[in-house]
Amino acid sequence: MRQSVSDVFIEFTELFEGGVPYLYADVLGLVTIAYGNLVDPMRAAMALPLAKTDGSQASQSEIAAEWQRVKNDPACATRGHLYARSITALRMAPEAMRGLALTKADSNDRTLRGLYDAWDDWPACAQLALHSWAWACGTGAWFPRMSARLR
Repeated sequence: MRQSVSDVFIEFTELFEGGVPYLYADVLGLVTIAYGNLVDPMRAAMALPLAKTDGSQASQSEIAAEWQRVKNDPACATRGHLYARSITALRMAPEAMRGLALTKADSNDRTLRGLYDAWDDWPACAQLALHSWAWACGTGAWFPRMSARLR
């Protein structure tokens, strides 16, 4: 991805996804954090650098318990991330949120590069648009007519 896309990716994505430093459930009930980063199933959340209110690192059992609390509360998927804030105690630092999102964006970029010839030559606005689409739908989403036109 062009450097200019990488430079604005977090700010651009935050417009649509928000920047949430705690676990919450999306509208499908999938556990999520940061800039819409899916951490469902639980094993995806276990490596997160989450901290307790005193600033100390959360243990694996604390992360698992918090993940289960969010996943098992049906109100989380219907009441949004602000509700989840009231039932969670673990938080992710802003730098860690950025790192998580950029790692996923880099992974998406490798996939997109393999799907579209001359990806590196695409204009920054086109790369950012497709990155935003991939963030929302996943790189495995298939839209045959769109993909054909992009190729």
